[in-house]
Amino acid sequence: SYRLSRNAILLFNIGRIYDKVGQPDKVLFYYRKFLRDAPANAPLRDEATKRIGELDTTPAVVTPAEPEPLPPLPTSKYSPADFKHEVIDTVRPGKPLDVIASIPESSDLVVTLFYRRTGAESFITEPMKRQDQHLIARVPATTVTGNWLHYYIEVRDPGGALITRSGKSTSPHLVNIEADITVITPRIPDDPLRDRPDAPREPIRPGKWIASAAAVGFIGGAVVFYARAKQQHDLIVIDANSCGAPPCREFDAAYAHDVEARGVLYDRLHKVSIVLAVGTVALSSYLWYRELDRKKQPAEIQLSVAPSITTDFVGAAMAGQF
Repeated sequence: SYRLSRNAILLFNIGRIYDKVGQPDKVLFYYRKFLRDAPANAPLRDEATKRIGELDTTPAVVTPAEPEPLPPLPTSKYSPADFKHEVIDTVRPGKPLDVIASIPESSDLVVTLFYRRTGAESFITEPMKRQDQHLIARVPATTVTGNWLHYYIEVRDPGGALITRSGKSTSPHLVNIEADITVITPRIPDDPLRDRPDAPREPIRPGKWIASAAAVGFIGGAVVFYARAKQQHDLIVIDANSCGAPPCREFDAAYAHDVEARGVLYDRLHKVSIVLAVGTVALSSYLWYRELDRKKQPAEIQLSVAPSITTDFVGAAMAGQF
């Protein structure tokens, strides 16, 4: 919230919450950051300063939100505006911290980082070296431990004259070392339906379907051939009995012989289809019966017997599960 609104009162409120739960290091961090970022006329400055004095064994140095830059020396060609640095607020524990600043590429300014770990009294010096368009100095991971670390930066010209600085030894920047957040993944309870192995799939057996389709086809063929044979029979009867108006047409023996031959053929095909239909029906019935019998599982029977013996009775009780 503070990073979005930049409202320093939020820092004071966070420090007050840590004060209530008994974490003095966090209280000092957020109260000092409040004093550094809040306007000079902020109404809660006196309260924060007083509480810092009560918690800290060393006197707190209160600086305004925007420290007044040191005026450049008259003989220097550089000014504080040539130096830029964004103050670091937080860092992860056990990770190296890269402090970044920038100066004009053509300048010969000497930029130095001073830092110290939690509980240390003296600062460690590290020159900031140019990498591409920035100056970088690294705080090693072994120093990023505890609750906080201090640092400040000095910028000097080649003659050693101080041009500007970010923080100072008596009021360094305070970097909060955030604790690692451990994400606990809840254990998913065992599900016997989910964890059980998949049942083996039954192999596809198309024989019963083929036999059933063939039986239906042969039965249909027998019906069709019977109808065609009956049709040829009716043609012969009609030709023999119909004379029409006199004089009657002479009986055509060749036509009757041809119709009779077709009728005999259809009748033979009808009988063959009947035989094949009976065979395929029997085969498909057997295949279907075997398939259903294979899927049946034998019923599990459990019996429990409990004897009962008293002074005047001897017996037993039995329970069964089918």
